[in-house]
Amino acid sequence: MRPISLFLRDATVLAALAVLCGCGAVSGDPYETQPVPASKAMIYIYRPFRVTGSVSTPMITCGPDSIELLPGGYHSFLADPGPIACASSGNMTAPLKFDIHAGGEYYVKEEVSGALTTTTALTLVSSSGAKGEIAETRRQSVATKLPEEK
Repeated sequence: MRPISLFLRDATVLAALAVLCGCGAVSGDPYETQPVPASKAMIYIYRPFRVTGSVSTPMITCGPDSIELLPGGYHSFLADPGPIACASSGNMTAPLKFDIHAGGEYYVKEEVSGALTTTTALTLVSSSGAKGEIAETRRQSVATKLPEEK
């Protein structure tokens, strides 16, 4: 008969493997840049895969678009030039506000951390800094448009 400590160790290893294999299973297309019309800007929101915080999927609202990104997912959308704000429905460090310009590409990185209490941070990343990280993500196209204000 095996000692209880070996059963606990095996159970812990199996649980860790399930978390690593089951989370971040975004099944969309790999990242690729999209053409940007001269009168619009392209915004990419991406969430690198991390085990920490991987069970939490806070709603991210950036301008008129909202999405719950899974670990390892990204979403892109066109926006009109001008100021834009990005925020999370979860416990967020601070809303992200920046100006976008026609023809530009902008990369917003979502980082979710914590186990019992999760914290979401959104960061504007340069295209050169984002290219390596976003290349490891896959398109997640489940997004909703918020109603326009009148």
